Amino acid sequence: MYSNNFKNSISKIEFLHFSVKIHVKFVCKVKIKKVILTFFSYKKGEGDNSTFQKEEVMEENYLENIRGYIVSEQARTIVRDYNANKSKLETCYNIGKELSEAGKHYGEGIVKTYAVKLTNEFGKSYGFTNLNYMRQFYNFILTFPNFQPVVGKLTWTHILMLLPLKDPEEIKFYIDLTIRDNLSKRALAERIKSDKYGRLTPETKLKLKEEKEVSQPEMVPSTILIPYNKTKEQLTEKVLEEAIITNISYIMKQLGEGYSFIDKQYR
Repeated sequence: MYSNNFKNSISKIEFLHFSVKIHVKFVCKVKIKKVILTFFSYKKGEGDNSTFQKEEVMEENYLENIRGYIVSEQARTIVRDYNANKSKLETCYNIGKELSEAGKHYGEGIVKTYAVKLTNEFGKSYGFTNLNYMRQFYNFILTFPNFQPVVGKLTWTHILMLLPLKDPEEIKFYIDLTIRDNLSKRALAERIKSDKYGRLTPETKLKLKEEKEVSQPEMVPSTILIPYNKTKEQLTEKVLEEAIITNISYIMKQLGEGYSFIDKQYR
């Protein structure tokens, strides 16, 4: 038989042991909660973490670089720099590069974020659509580096017409055509819409690709587009003649240089 004092001592030891276990469990739970809370606060940007702060600084740096390019471009425009077109293209290229790099770090949404801030500061010219064009222009030069020297001879509005094109031979054709004929944006858009390059014969395309001399007749598309009044029941010779005379300017543009219209039924 154990004495009462011994039993009391055993009970105190058991109680103390039980208390220690409860304390350990409580401390562990508290520490786990702290770790979890710290993790989520870091994810939300509330934690005091140097890595997160560096990310914020990097994101702001891209935006500051873009602001610098815009301010420099505006200054050149004010003083009427004669190299304004070249400056414009360089600005668009540099902004596109910053946007492309920022997109790699922060995702596609960063362009929209920058667009809101830049629009408030510099106007609608730097909205999401135009910023996206600038990024496309940067990627365009990366994809077709051989075009970089000649692209400088075009305006920004010309380049916007070329961005959707994918075939390098087609792009080169329209660049050369624009420079040779001094095409306006509207004139270039008409050539692209009518698929002037696509209507060239395979032989002519091969000569252009091999940079061989191409005669003027060879540059005439194999199919000439002649708009006419489709309400006419039958396409007669007279109807065709009327369509040609009515759209003579449009047809002459398809023929290119070296042709002139004198009169209808000239003998």
